[in-house]
Amino acid sequence: MKTLLTLFVLLFSSSVFAEDISDFQIEGMSIGDSLLDYFSEEEIKKEILATRYMYEFLTDEFGEVYLYNKFEIYEQLSFFVKPKDKDYKIYAIRGMIVENDLNKCLTLKDSINQEISAIFKYAEKQDTEFSYRADPSGNSKGYITKYFLMSGHNIFVNCALFEETIKEKNDWINGLDVVIQHKEVTEWFDEN
Repeated sequence: MKTLLTLFVLLFSSSVFAEDISDFQIEGMSIGDSLLDYFSEEEIKKEILATRYMYEFLTDEFGEVYLYNKFEIYEQLSFFVKPKDKDYKIYAIRGMIVENDLNKCLTLKDSINQEISAIFKYAEKQDTEFSYRADPSGNSKGYITKYFLMSGHNIFVNCALFEETIKEKNDWINGLDVVIQHKEVTEWFDEN
């Protein structure tokens, strides 16, 4: 576990004390990079269409794209981009680790939070338990720690446990999410 946590911190650039969100990385990818470096335009458009149903309650300003490859730490990554942006600039990156045992996930989350809190001493921190909007039963839960940086950007560490039917229907995974998010994506979620 200690190796995983150390690797997590090392994935951030050496400039961890700056609040320029584009300096931080998950699996070598940063906010502001072009998703075209990892996908063709056709693949990006196809992914945005495939995930659109999850965001029907929002405008189409952003779209989500998934990347399933073998990474050092994460089983999968997802990205938020603006579908009308010809460069498909990345506005959010989410790394996901599969963990079906909530207690194990929460233990990992707590360890990562200790390291993030040590780095971002001045970030506002908030812990919340919530139900996912996409699950009308209310049985899909998240246990999230949010870090609000002075720049307006955010970092989230979340353990998600989905109700089995909604999990299978949407091909979602239980486990840990680590998110680096530009303030524009946060505003998009908050305004809708």
